[in-house]
Amino acid sequence: MKDALLAINSDFSRYPTLTAIVEAFKSSWVYGNYDPEVPDVAKAVCAEHDVDLWSVNQMVALFKKQEQLLAAVRVTLQMLQNSDLYNMENGKPIMKQEANIHVNGVLGSSININSPGATASVMCNYNEPTIFADMISAVKSHGFDSETESVLVGGCRL
Repeated sequence: MKDALLAINSDFSRYPTLTAIVEAFKSSWVYGNYDPEVPDVAKAVCAEHDVDLWSVNQMVALFKKQEQLLAAVRVTLQMLQNSDLYNMENGKPIMKQEANIHVNGVLGSSININSPGATASVMCNYNEPTIFADMISAVKSHGFDSETESVLVGGCRL
Protein backbone atom coordinates (compact mmCIF):
# COMPACT_ATOMS: atom_id res chain seq x y z
CA MET A 1 0.00 0.00 0.00
CA LYS A 2 2.84 2.38 0.89
CA ASP A 3 4.52 1.75 -2.46
CA ALA A 4 1.27 2.40 -4.34
CA LEU A 5 0.76 5.72 -2.52
CA LEU A 6 4.37 6.78 -3.17
CA ALA A 7 4.17 5.78 -6.84
CA ILE A 8 1.36 8.29 -7.43
CA ASN A 9 3.94 11.09 -7.33
CA SER A 10 6.62 9.38 -9.40
CA ASP A 11 5.32 6.57 -11.63
CA PHE A 12 3.46 8.45 -14.34
CA SER A 13 3.28 5.39 -16.56
CA ARG A 14 1.27 3.64 -13.84
CA TYR A 15 -0.79 6.69 -12.86
CA PRO A 16 -1.01 8.96 -15.92
CA THR A 17 -4.39 10.45 -14.92
CA LEU A 18 -6.44 11.17 -11.84
CA THR A 19 -8.87 8.48 -13.00
CA ALA A 20 -6.02 5.94 -13.06
CA ILE A 21 -5.17 6.82 -9.45
CA VAL A 22 -8.76 6.45 -8.24
CA GLU A 23 -9.34 3.21 -10.17
CA ALA A 24 -6.09 1.64 -8.92
CA PHE A 25 -7.29 1.75 -5.33
CA LYS A 26 -10.79 0.32 -5.91
CA SER A 27 -9.70 -3.28 -5.28
CA SER A 28 -7.20 -2.42 -2.56
CA TRP A 29 -7.21 -2.33 1.21
CA VAL A 30 -8.54 1.22 0.99
CA TYR A 31 -11.99 -0.17 0.21
CA GLY A 32 -11.87 -3.03 2.71
CA ASN A 33 -10.15 -5.71 0.64
CA TYR A 34 -8.62 -7.26 3.76
CA ASP A 35 -9.80 -9.35 6.71
CA PRO A 36 -10.92 -6.87 9.41
CA GLU A 37 -11.24 -9.71 11.93
CA VAL A 38 -7.46 -10.27 12.20
CA PRO A 39 -7.05 -8.31 15.49
CA ASP A 40 -10.06 -10.03 17.07
CA VAL A 41 -8.73 -13.47 16.09
CA ALA A 42 -5.32 -12.63 17.55
CA LYS A 43 -6.88 -11.43 20.82
CA ALA A 44 -9.11 -14.53 20.97
CA VAL A 45 -6.10 -16.85 20.57
CA CYS A 46 -4.30 -14.99 23.36
CA ALA A 47 -7.37 -15.22 25.60
CA GLU A 48 -7.76 -18.93 24.81
CA HIS A 49 -4.19 -19.55 25.99
CA ASP A 50 -4.49 -17.08 28.88
CA VAL A 51 -1.60 -14.87 27.73
CA ASP A 52 -1.28 -11.12 27.34
CA LEU A 53 1.35 -10.53 24.68
CA TRP A 54 2.80 -7.07 24.22
CA SER A 55 3.44 -7.82 20.53
CA VAL A 56 -0.21 -8.74 19.90
CA ASN A 57 -1.40 -5.59 21.68
CA GLN A 58 0.97 -3.52 19.53
CA MET A 59 -0.26 -5.28 16.37
CA VAL A 60 -3.90 -4.57 17.28
CA ALA A 61 -3.12 -0.88 17.93
CA LEU A 62 -1.18 -0.62 14.66
CA PHE A 63 -4.00 -2.37 12.76
CA LYS A 64 -6.55 0.13 14.10
CA LYS A 65 -4.27 3.07 13.20
CA GLN A 66 -3.84 1.68 9.68
CA GLU A 67 -7.62 1.38 9.35
CA GLN A 68 -7.90 5.09 10.23
CA LEU A 69 -5.29 5.93 7.60
CA LEU A 70 -7.13 3.82 5.03
CA ALA A 71 -10.32 5.72 5.85
CA ALA A 72 -8.46 9.01 5.31
CA VAL A 73 -7.19 7.78 1.93
CA ARG A 74 -10.74 6.66 1.05
CA VAL A 75 -12.10 10.14 1.86
CA THR A 76 -9.33 11.76 -0.18
CA LEU A 77 -10.04 9.50 -3.15
CA GLN A 78 -13.73 10.38 -2.91
CA MET A 79 -12.83 14.08 -2.94
CA LEU A 80 -10.68 13.50 -6.01
CA GLN A 81 -13.56 11.63 -7.65
CA ASN A 82 -15.76 14.68 -7.09
CA SER A 83 -13.19 17.03 -8.62
CA ASP A 84 -13.57 18.86 -11.92
CA LEU A 85 -10.48 17.13 -13.33
CA TYR A 86 -11.86 13.64 -12.62
CA ASN A 87 -15.22 14.63 -14.07
CA MET A 88 -13.56 16.11 -17.17
CA GLU A 89 -11.48 12.96 -17.69
CA ASN A 90 -14.63 10.84 -17.49
CA GLY A 91 -16.89 13.04 -19.63
CA LYS A 92 -19.01 14.15 -16.70
CA PRO A 93 -20.38 17.68 -16.24
CA ILE A 94 -17.96 20.12 -14.65
CA MET A 95 -18.96 22.54 -11.90
CA LYS A 96 -19.10 26.06 -13.27
CA GLN A 97 -16.68 28.63 -11.93
CA GLU A 98 -18.35 30.80 -9.31
CA ALA A 99 -15.73 33.49 -8.77
CA ASN A 100 -15.96 36.96 -10.29
CA ILE A 101 -13.16 39.49 -10.12
CA HIS A 102 -13.76 43.16 -10.95
CA VAL A 103 -10.97 45.73 -11.11
CA ASN A 104 -12.14 49.34 -10.83
CA GLY A 105 -10.36 52.67 -10.89
CA VAL A 106 -8.10 51.97 -13.85
CA LEU A 107 -8.88 54.23 -16.78
CA GLY A 108 -6.88 53.77 -19.96
CA SER A 109 -3.71 52.54 -18.26
CA SER A 110 -2.29 49.40 -16.82
CA ILE A 111 -1.98 48.65 -13.12
CA ASN A 112 1.53 49.23 -11.81
CA ILE A 113 2.18 46.95 -8.90
CA ASN A 114 4.40 48.40 -6.15
CA SER A 115 4.34 51.79 -7.86
CA PRO A 116 3.83 54.94 -5.76
CA GLY A 117 0.65 56.84 -6.53
CA ALA A 118 -1.07 53.99 -8.40
CA THR A 119 -4.39 53.04 -6.88
CA ALA A 120 -6.89 50.39 -7.77
CA SER A 121 -9.78 48.82 -5.95
CA VAL A 122 -10.36 45.11 -6.33
CA MET A 123 -13.66 43.46 -5.56
CA CYS A 124 -13.91 39.69 -5.51
CA ASN A 125 -17.17 37.79 -5.16
CA TYR A 126 -16.84 34.10 -4.47
CA ASN A 127 -19.76 31.83 -3.78
CA GLU A 128 -18.33 28.68 -2.32
CA PRO A 129 -19.96 25.60 -3.84
CA THR A 130 -21.96 23.59 -1.31
CA ILE A 131 -19.89 20.48 -2.10
CA PHE A 132 -17.10 21.80 0.14
CA ALA A 133 -19.40 22.16 3.15
CA ASP A 134 -20.81 18.70 2.38
CA MET A 135 -17.30 17.20 2.27
CA ILE A 136 -16.31 18.82 5.56
CA SER A 137 -19.53 17.61 7.19
CA ALA A 138 -18.88 14.09 5.89
CA VAL A 139 -15.37 14.11 7.35
CA LYS A 140 -16.59 15.45 10.72
CA SER A 141 -19.41 12.90 10.94
CA HIS A 142 -17.18 9.95 10.07
CA GLY A 143 -15.77 9.64 13.59
CA PHE A 144 -12.08 10.19 12.89
CA ASP A 145 -9.81 11.06 15.78
CA SER A 146 -9.22 14.81 16.12
CA GLU A 147 -5.75 14.69 14.50
CA THR A 148 -6.98 12.84 11.39
CA GLU A 149 -10.02 15.12 11.15
CA SER A 150 -7.80 18.19 11.41
CA VAL A 151 -5.55 16.92 8.60
CA LEU A 152 -8.54 16.13 6.35
CA VAL A 153 -10.37 19.39 6.97
CA GLY A 154 -7.07 21.30 6.84
CA GLY A 155 -8.16 24.74 7.92
CA CYS A 156 -11.46 24.72 6.07
CA ARG A 157 -14.30 26.46 7.83
CA LEU A 158 -18.03 25.94 7.87
